[in-house]
Amino acid sequence: MSRNPCKIIGLGATLMLLTACAQNSIHLDLAAPDKVKVPQTASSYQGTLPCADCPGIDMHLDLLPDGRYFLQEVYQDRSPEPLQSFGRWQLDGTRLILQQPEQELIFFATRSGGWLKADTEGRPIQSQLNYSLQPVPWQPLKLEGPIQGMLLYFADSAILSECRTGALYPIEMNNTWLELERSYLSSRSGAGSYLYLEAQGQQIWTQPEEGPARHHLHLQQVQNTTANATCPVSPAAIEGQSWQLSAWSPLALDLPDLTQFQAEQLPQLTLTGQQMSGFTGCNSMAGPALFEGNRLNLGPVASTRRYCHDTAELESQFLPLLEQVTYTGLEGNAWVWYDADMRRLASFQAQTPETP
Repeated sequence: MSRNPCKIIGLGATLMLLTACAQNSIHLDLAAPDKVKVPQTASSYQGTLPCADCPGIDMHLDLLPDGRYFLQEVYQDRSPEPLQSFGRWQLDGTRLILQQPEQELIFFATRSGGWLKADTEGRPIQSQLNYSLQPVPWQPLKLEGPIQGMLLYFADSAILSECRTGALYPIEMNNTWLELERSYLSSRSGAGSYLYLEAQGQQIWTQPEEGPARHHLHLQQVQNTTANATCPVSPAAIEGQSWQLSAWSPLALDLPDLTQFQAEQLPQLTLTGQQMSGFTGCNSMAGPALFEGNRLNLGPVASTRRYCHDTAELESQFLPLLEQVTYTGLEGNAWVWYDADMRRLASFQAQTPETP
């Protein structure tokens, strides 16, 4: 019996068309931009995502209102050791962006209050399979692994400003801390000095006797301490952006409260090559800048000579920092300045250019 090739071709085309229509009919439960539910409290999300060579990937995501995330992935039927990561998150319209050292991980907000994973091109995955994480009651992860930051020991308490997120972690006083305490006291230049630390530890969500619940750092092993070192920073990460004063040293007293000023009143500066320009809170300023490794030298600084009653004290406290800054580092999104004795002077936040 002979076959009609035209019918065969017609049947094949029909099947291809039906397949394409089926794929295009996949309904994505995406939230409208004005309906995205931004976490206002510590929030957890879970889901089992498809896996090419295992039964599934159990994923758990914690989002904190201060911009930090904690992520855990467990590949079923593989090593019981989970893959854990943490960093900062940001919301861009309906996109949730998890910042990672090598790449960004992207999700899209769903109408159910969860997050749909993006494909390798950064687009929502269109599939009959479930690639979404759904909200669950708060179940904070306990992360274990390497951690780096700037250590401060003051008034019988220790705190670490973690490099990747800039978050402040109270350190538990265990045996590992007692060994670290000796290293800190022998290396510091004076009261209020910071020391760069690389360690192995656990980030544990803890409810203290006083104050709100937060992550604490349980040190397991100190790997390295380095005097006059800071969290990694490079001129490429700093230059060409306008950086605005966001905080004084946490140990500084009797300084103007920055929250009482309008954003346009706060000092800011921009580095371009070996030049610095900016605003003192009242006057325009400019001068040479030398940025090598983690060392920063500014000045001499020239400025206009206006007097501004509302920001006179702010300006008088800011200008000496330009002469005192010696070391600098990037802690999360904050550009942090230290003096020659590794005492923290101030921190700055990059300003987002206004869209026309």
